[in-house]
Formats: sequence, C-alpha cells, structure tokens
Amino acid sequence: HAWPQFLSYLPGYFPWYLKGREARQLTCALEQLEQIAPRVQTDPDLLTSSERGSYLVRMLRDGVWIEETREVPPPAPVNVSVAMDRQLLQKLRRIRRQVDMVEVDLRLMPARIGLPGERPACGYALLAVENQSGFVLGSEILLAEKTFIETAAQAPNSLIKIFLQVGVVPGLL
Repeated sequence: HAWPQFLSYLPGYFPWYLKGREARQLTCALEQLEQIAPRVQTDPDLLTSSERGSYLVRMLRDGVWIEETREVPPPAPVNVSVAMDRQLLQKLRRIRRQVDMVEVDLRLMPARIGLPGERPACGYALLAVENQSGFVLGSEILLAEKTFIETAAQAPNSLIKIFLQVGVVPGLL
C-alpha cells in the first residue's frame, strides 16, 4: 500500500516527524479540505478569483467556520545584513601574498548532521578554490539554523578565516 506520509519541514533541517502542534494544524487543514473538496469538484471556479493575489480562505470566528476571499500580498523582499568582523578584516589587510582569482561555492550538503534519534540538521559546504591550479584553499560547514539567507550571510567572515589560514588574499572572487 502507498500510504501518504506527512512530515515537518523547517528551514535548516531535514524533514522529520510531526510534533503535537504540527499534527493539530494538519488535522485542522485536512478537516477544511474535507469541507471544500466536494464543493470544488462540482464548482471548479470556487477557488478561482477574478482578482490576482486573492484566495478563498476559511477562518474560525466565534466557533463557526466562515469563508471569504482575501488578498494575500506577496512576501516582502528580504534584506540581508552581513556583519563583517573588523578584526578579521584588519588581519586580512596585512596579507601581501595574492592569488589571481578564487572561486567560491556554497551548496547544500547531502548529509545529515546530528545525533541518532534527533532531527538532523542540514549543512552547507563553503568551498574556496584557487582558479588556475584548482588548489582547494579551504572549506567550512555552515549550519542553516534559520534560513539559507542567514546562512549565506555567514559566508564572508568564513571566507576571510580561510584566507587567513592559508595566508593569501584573492585578487578577484
């Protein structure tokens, strides 16, 4: 039998088993689906709105489920704040040995990080390679504790640490 499997998805972690609150939310959503699905089957336009960005929603008010069409705005743009470590930058400025170009990559690792029985975290591999020789200058694993954007914001300081370890600065990244 092919039974559906419901898993919890959190940024920075692999899919995992539902916890109490998540299971209650899923139960509520499935109950609402049970109410809407037969109606959509007979009236496919029920979920289609003439206004772009508007959707049919169901809300619990005073113990009664009500339906209305609501505008759902697109997500706000995300501003990334990168806090550069001034001490690391000072040390980097003192290095005189330069390489022409360094290629940098930050990608999701296909590995689970954590203890058995606990929800495994995702890691991102940061890799710095000298362009002409292919020499690996260094690497670091960054944990995605909140969002990928916050993880990527850690990369500049991690790169500086790599450059300090090998004693070079790139002419071009």
